[in-house]
Amino acid sequence: MITLSIMLATLMQTLEIGRIARSTGIKLAIMQNYREQNRIRTLRSVLQRPEFRNINLIECRFAVNYTIATAGGAFRHQIPDAFIYEGAEHHLDQLRNLTGAEADWVQGHQWGTPWSTFGVPTCLALLIRMTNGTMVQYAMNHIERGHQNGWHEEYYRVSTENGSVTLDAGDVIRITRDVPGQDPDLPGGGAGEHERGLAGPQRAFHGDDLDGHLRHV
Repeated sequence: MITLSIMLATLMQTLEIGRIARSTGIKLAIMQNYREQNRIRTLRSVLQRPEFRNINLIECRFAVNYTIATAGGAFRHQIPDAFIYEGAEHHLDQLRNLTGAEADWVQGHQWGTPWSTFGVPTCLALLIRMTNGTMVQYAMNHIERGHQNGWHEEYYRVSTENGSVTLDAGDVIRITRDVPGQDPDLPGGGAGEHERGLAGPQRAFHGDDLDGHLRHV
């Protein structure tokens, strides 16, 4: 049996389905395809290049202008702990994917604003330490009136031992690395930058990776 996340409405319902699957021997897989987007696969492949070595810090941003008209209806405006619904299901798993580690500890704060049309908090800021020492800054904003980083267009900036790798809404990987022999005190000195486009069509829908997922079930 294959199901897409989010599987059920509550954690207890999800655990009950897991218990039923174990007791009956049914194979159950929860399909999570955000790791398999071309933009993420490309970002991960760049980070795995030996010249970048260790990851120091990842900055992740999800920001979208959700009004009642643009949020797919009013339902998002009354979801308690919207971060769990929107972020934990995908973005925190993506951070596990990029760092190759689990979260060691998490600190954060969520809040709302007087001018928001939401009845619940709409913004979140987290500081996360992963088990391999990588630090993460995660920001979620459902009332962003400026630069957009919505679904499949999230912002990632990864600082590594030998440079930084940035992925923004334009689906272009920007690589900035130290250039030996250049004076870092000069304008732009010490840094070399180039861009890498994404090959192939962007995979943006839950069902697109079904065939590949079935091969591993």
